[in-house]
Amino acid sequence: MESCPYIGKCGFYQRFAAKNSAAWRGLFDSYCKGGLVGHCERNKLYSMETVGFSDEMMPNGKNVPGPFKMLL
Repeated sequence: MESCPYIGKCGFYQRFAAKNSAAWRGLFDSYCKGGLVGHCERNKLYSMETVGFSDEMMPNGKNVPGPFKMLL
């Protein structure tokens, strides 16, 4: 299984990795530690050495919705 090379410095992962709901685990297992690593918008920005994007930006490029944040 492929893992994101930027996982150690990814603000999104660092901020939300403790979340344990099925939705969060599925997101991390797919985009951060799985086959969708190459489709992650954050991964693309890190590889282009872009700085200054929000820790709240999800792998799909959109901000984390409020209700999703409430999931444990």
